[in-house]
Amino acid sequence: TCVVMPPLLPHGSIYPIVERLFDDPGWDIIYNDPLSLIFLKRDNRNESVRKKFPKKKEEGYQTIIFQASLGASRNRSNPYYLISLGKVFYRLGRIDDAKKAFLMAYRRDPDNPFIKGWLQK
Repeated sequence: TCVVMPPLLPHGSIYPIVERLFDDPGWDIIYNDPLSLIFLKRDNRNESVRKKFPKKKEEGYQTIIFQASLGASRNRSNPYYLISLGKVFYRLGRIDDAKKAFLMAYRRDPDNPFIKGWLQK
């Protein structure tokens, strides 16, 4: 009923389970810091904790933005941190920022079909 983890894989992609937890209405984020996220399942046993520590998804996305920005600046050839940034900016409705992140990722890896797909959105 509780998931505690970092948001990014070592190479810079968002853990797929983190994306699913953000999208699943049966889970809430209750904590984030620059390194980790805590999600809690919505059920009667967790209700008091969920009410005591309410968070908005946007706050949890800040952890991803922090880690991905740091990774992108430290590793200037890896596109995955920038892809993660683009995906989070897109989810937040920050379309111009998402486009910038995907364009920077494209410059690092112009043959990546995933990046091309996002730029076509």
